[in-house]
Amino acid sequence: MARYPLDVDDLISRIDALAALKQCDVTDLRLLDVGAGSGNYYDALRGRSCFIQYHGLDGSQGMINQFKAKESAKEESIRGTFSLQRCNLKELPLDLEDDSFDVVMITQVLHHLSDGTDEHRPVFDLMREIGRVTNSDGGFLWCQTQTQEQHTDGFWWSEITPAASATLAARFPPMEKFIESLASFSAVETHVPEDPLMRKDIYLDIERAYTLEYRNCDSNWSLVTPEDLEAGLAKLRAIIDGGMKEKFIEQREARRREVGQTTTVVAMMT
Repeated sequence: MARYPLDVDDLISRIDALAALKQCDVTDLRLLDVGAGSGNYYDALRGRSCFIQYHGLDGSQGMINQFKAKESAKEESIRGTFSLQRCNLKELPLDLEDDSFDVVMITQVLHHLSDGTDEHRPVFDLMREIGRVTNSDGGFLWCQTQTQEQHTDGFWWSEITPAASATLAARFPPMEKFIESLASFSAVETHVPEDPLMRKDIYLDIERAYTLEYRNCDSNWSLVTPEDLEAGLAKLRAIIDGGMKEKFIEQREARRREVGQTTTVVAMMT
């Protein structure tokens, strides 16, 4: 798969630290995955023997069905136990009790909540709701999102899809405003993972952009109009056929390494 659970080692180290702080086993802790998708992070946690109690939320029944089918095919000792719930993240409050989860994670979901013209209100409302369901006795939120600069500058394809990239970037709340929305938490820290969101070997194979399978790996491409896609791919073809492919990749990678593609935000209850 092109997309993979980026920065999962950081998440696991924080789960282990929380269990040590609470003097309990990881299996005694509860995790809420907001926007669980098909279970990439669930697989990564289990693959590293992190058997935290897992509850996933997703708005797509198709994704939930895919998650269940994939995990049900595995032996129980490998997959562990999980529960899934379909819900609309814009319809609040969530059907969850106060202080019910020790860990809440949300990865690459926030831009699906805002259209960029609503002052990012759905995002901020959800953050307050996440504060409500996070255990006030030492729980934490682990969130991966992008700054607007990371989206417009951190991906090589923004060079050939500038209009779509600008549109999607506007859906991400400015980082300072996002952190302000985490007022329910007592401390917030951030860091920028070094790697891209996609497997690097696939991400840098820029000629794959001519395939729908590749373009389906990032929401940006879904916002590109047919006319802009034709023009953008023609520009890319000129770069490749003109012998400028390596220089183009080098320049875009230099910018990605400078700004990153995503930011991990950790908000803690202390």
